[in-house]
Amino acid sequence: MPDLDDLDHFSEGLNVMNPLPAPEIRRRGDRMRRRRTAVAAAGGVLAAALAIGTPVIALSGTGADDRGDDHIATSPGQTDDPTRWRTEIPADFPLTAGFADEDAVPNDGLAQDPSLAARCGSEGFAGFTDNLVVAYQGESEDREVRLLAVYPDDRAAEAQLAELRESLDGCGPFPVSGASLVWETVDADLGTEETFAFAQQLHHDDGLVSDLTLFLVGRTGNAIYVDSSYTSAGGDQVIGVEAERLETNSAAPLAALCAFAADPC
Repeated sequence: MPDLDDLDHFSEGLNVMNPLPAPEIRRRGDRMRRRRTAVAAAGGVLAAALAIGTPVIALSGTGADDRGDDHIATSPGQTDDPTRWRTEIPADFPLTAGFADEDAVPNDGLAQDPSLAARCGSEGFAGFTDNLVVAYQGESEDREVRLLAVYPDDRAAEAQLAELRESLDGCGPFPVSGASLVWETVDADLGTEETFAFAQQLHHDDGLVSDLTLFLVGRTGNAIYVDSSYTSAGGDQVIGVEAERLETNSAAPLAALCAFAADPC
């Protein structure tokens, strides 16, 4: 299990602020709570589920233990492509390897992301043939969600990722009670056929950046893998640390994505 206490040091290196009187500290704390409530009301689903704690994943499923035999299907309508794609997730896929809670049980309860659908025109992760989701919430504000979605073939998965990219391109910012909800792309390389990383943060009118939700997305063949985390801190330094942590901890599931390649492992 990763040492989530490292999140406590994200503020190191930032400008030193003069101590404020107790009434001013309480006033700012009340203001921050109102802002976070406003973000929740804005409908952040997968992103805000991490940032605010709103559940979006149906954790009442039976998990991976009762999953049936793997299903292999030929790409439909592609007479010139003999590739047979794995359209179900193997029972031994290491989705929780390196996860914040490696004992968590994945469930096939992936919800589409209406926050992107409503705000940026995205359909979320739709059209999959199989999926697994696992979530973690720490004792502090740290949260993490991983998901794996499998599609009928590589073209369908590629189209889903392209749709997500296009939807986020130029989307926002959106005003949220004295702040702006901003999405931005992040440099990352997961070693997959495609990598797409982006961050959601609150940019406050007083210059503070907070409530970072980071998404690392990788596609290999007909599968899309996502690892995402939330921390109350924000800014470029936090994004860099979190991106490196998620990429390192995702080594096992990223390597296992080769099972969904055109020439599977």
